[in-house]
Amino acid sequence: MTRLRAGDLTGIAAGLSRYDEELRARTGRGLFGLACRAAGVPERRARRRVEGALAAVVPMDSGQGLIPGFADAVRAVLAHLGCRAYVTPEADVAGLADAYENASDLIVAADDLRFIALSTRTRRVVDNAGATGRGFVAGLELMAGGLARRQVLVLGCGQVGAAAASALLGRGAVVSLFDPSPERAARLIEATPGPLRGRLSLEPEIPGAIRRHRLIVEATPAAGTITEELVDEHTRVAAPGVPLGVTPEAARKLDGRLLHDPLQIGVATMLMEALGS
Repeated sequence: MTRLRAGDLTGIAAGLSRYDEELRARTGRGLFGLACRAAGVPERRARRRVEGALAAVVPMDSGQGLIPGFADAVRAVLAHLGCRAYVTPEADVAGLADAYENASDLIVAADDLRFIALSTRTRRVVDNAGATGRGFVAGLELMAGGLARRQVLVLGCGQVGAAAASALLGRGAVVSLFDPSPERAARLIEATPGPLRGRLSLEPEIPGAIRRHRLIVEATPAAGTITEELVDEHTRVAAPGVPLGVTPEAARKLDGRLLHDPLQIGVATMLMEALGS
């Protein structure tokens, strides 16, 4: 998983109501509704599954250790969506034991390699990388008024970008890929089922690719990939990458046509995919 910094999490818990308002202005949906769309779950059914569910966020102290504020921010997002959510008082195995002893319906945990939501109801495990890619594609679809037969550029073919590409194909888009490693992008195409492979193509360089596309998923771990001169009034960008791959000047030019957050959409989609189906 991309390792967040404490500064990326500042203000998430306190700003969730304002975040919902901004998300509605961009997409027409709040966080709950967008995550339901990403997961393919009707909102009414998801409400029944999520409200009252107990979610335990288990801090993990392995590898590079705890990210200050991470567990509290995840708990706040889950609570905002209707769960009874708490951070276990102990980390690692003791935290997992606490989650099971309290009969938690959902266990959320992250280390340097994986960030997962585990449903004790369904035994389903949802990875944040995939959920984030699918969540941001759902947001882009709402911003764009549909993706069927639309050309979409995916920058970055890591786990999030690969999940985004798959979700775009599932929503009928025609997908162009760019990755600093052409071999990685080529492997993604090779791994795509044959009937869908014809809607995938490779882009050789970033500036021209961005100029040729109006719909973009920016899923790289690099800052400032998309600059002001590459976008216009028709460009719409869903940017799950951390740090934000859009320069401040480009972000101002995009205004309400930029979708980005460090945590919220991915966590919300994990919840809906784990509990809402």
